[in-house]
Amino acid sequence: MVGFTFNPRGWAYCAGQLLPIAQNQALFALLGTTYGGNGQTNFALPDLRGRVPVGATNTSGSPLPPVQVAQTGGTPQVQLTMNELPMHNHLATFTGTGGGGGSSPQVAVKVGVTSTTGTLNTPGGNVLAAAPTAGPNQALVYAPSTANLDGELAGISVAVTGGGGGGITGGTVTVNPSGGGQPFSIMPPFIGINFVIALEGIFPSRS
Repeated sequence: MVGFTFNPRGWAYCAGQLLPIAQNQALFALLGTTYGGNGQTNFALPDLRGRVPVGATNTSGSPLPPVQVAQTGGTPQVQLTMNELPMHNHLATFTGTGGGGGSSPQVAVKVGVTSTTGTLNTPGGNVLAAAPTAGPNQALVYAPSTANLDGELAGISVAVTGGGGGGITGGTVTVNPSGGGQPFSIMPPFIGINFVIALEGIFPSRS
């Protein structure tokens, strides 16, 4: 690899381009069609544009997943799916339906009364009457219950117990959505540099 912006003479960029076999027989003898090409008239160089080279696992015993020569993989950004999200909670809102309601009772207490002068002093079975104005009969404030008039008593306190009935009979639960579903980068810190491969030179020996 070189840190300048051109490929030196006798070298080519590793950009996946096709080269003719006739003019590059020595390099074709080394690469073959490992990186592409038809193997009859051309062959391809490795494409390292925007890629990071990884050592191939040509021998056994590597603790990492195997990587074959010319194998490509990886992606610069990902978008998580539901299966890849960690366990988490969402805010939910329950809207109930049905159920009884409460009310504020208004109660009027009515008693039987008559405007006639009372003739009795016992309340049982009788109604309130007009009291005699004077004399020993002033305590006679009741009259027979034949009166058909009603009067309201003021200052009566009423206590009501119990409440609405029926209970919640149904409803809906709304789970608020969260997240935007946007892809995000998983690229490590990097710097761009040019990868080149020799087109001519000393042919490498296997031993």
